[in-house]
This record gives sequence, C-alpha cells and structure tokens, in this order.
Amino acid sequence: MLDFHSHILPAVDDGAENIDISLKMLDAEMNDGVTDIILTPHFYCESMSINSFLHRREAAYNQLISSAEMRPRLLRGAEVYYSHALNDMDKLESLCIEGTDYMLVELPYGRITRFVFDGLKNFLDCGRFTPVLAHIERYRSSLPKEYMNELIESGILMQCNYGALESWGTRSYVINQIKSGNVRFLGSDCHNLDIRKPNCGLGMSRLRAKSPEAAEIIDNAAADFLSGNEIY
Repeated sequence: MLDFHSHILPAVDDGAENIDISLKMLDAEMNDGVTDIILTPHFYCESMSINSFLHRREAAYNQLISSAEMRPRLLRGAEVYYSHALNDMDKLESLCIEGTDYMLVELPYGRITRFVFDGLKNFLDCGRFTPVLAHIERYRSSLPKEYMNELIESGILMQCNYGALESWGTRSYVINQIKSGNVRFLGSDCHNLDIRKPNCGLGMSRLRAKSPEAAEIIDNAAADFLSGNEIY
C-alpha cells in the first residue's frame, strides 16, 4: 500500500514534532500494511528558499532513517503550496518526488478566482514536472466547477486523502472521482498521532468494501508509480 502524502519527517513543518512521534507514525503505517511512503513536508515559496527547504528536509530524513530499525520505503518529496511567485523560480524540479517528475501541489486557500486560476493553470502546464493536486476533495466548494473541469480535461493528476473515505459525504465523491479516472493516488496527509494520525488501513478497507473496482484502480496506479510506469 502506498501513502502518497504524509508529514512524518521530524520538526520540519507542522507535522511530527520530534523523532519519537515520527517513529510511532511509521509504526502505525506499517501496522496498516503501508509498504511505501512519500514524505511531503510543506514548501511555501514566500517564506523559504528551495535550498533551505532541501537542507532541512535532508537533515530530518537522515535523522529518521538512522533511527528507524524497520520502516517502509521512504521517498522524499514536498507539498508545494501554489503561489504566483513559483512561476519564476529556478530549481522547481528538485521539489519533485524522488526519482520521478511528479510534484504534489496544494491549491490556494479560499475561493479560487479566475486570476488565481489562470496563474495556477500556467504553473501546472509549464512542462517542467507532472503535477498531482493534493487532497482535491477539500476544494469542492472553493474551486468552481468550470475550473475543475478545465483541470480534468488537461489531464492533471489528483490525490485524495484516505480519511475522506471514512465519512459518507466525502466517500461517494472520492469513489466517483477514482472511477472517473480523475484521482489516481490516496494519501494519509498524517501530521501527528491525534486528530491527523495515519489512517491508510481504515480508508483502504472502506474503499475495498464499498467499491472493489475503485480499490483496484488505486492499487494499479500505486504499482505503476512505484515501478516507474507513466500514470494516466
């Protein structure tokens, strides 16, 4: 099982506060049957440079792998918060998930205007990386339907959170998006051991029970991603 979105690295963002919490989060992931985790600490271009982010991420990553006796495979990445300033930045490719050209991108907070969307669309279409939009279920009310349709028509990949499969209201949305071919990845978006804890096992079991077809789509996409095959 693949966790495409996590905040497990210690003391690098608003995720795990220290290495002890990180290790307990890893244990929870392994108990859920997670075999591969993408580490995606937040990157905010207006408050940090790419170089400083990469330095802090590497230090946290080295601390984690040196402390964990047993762990899933860990891939370095980032959750890149969209800002117009990103369009002019160099070295964006270094924020892609390790060994790939996939970049996890977080949409702006609040309702997305046409001005913001046009800049976002230019950024996503720049050709320097393959974007994956994070926890797309959160934007059902803030991203106008016509903008969502533009993203879908352009082939943008999307990710939903496992937690969205736990409640009826968002579960049907996620399943429909998976079966429609819009969502290919699921992630825990875990930040701690309390209200935002690892939950891949519960989410995936709900998905398998409610829609074996959608679960198979997610399993196949994870296998293709981890094998280096292109995702459609």
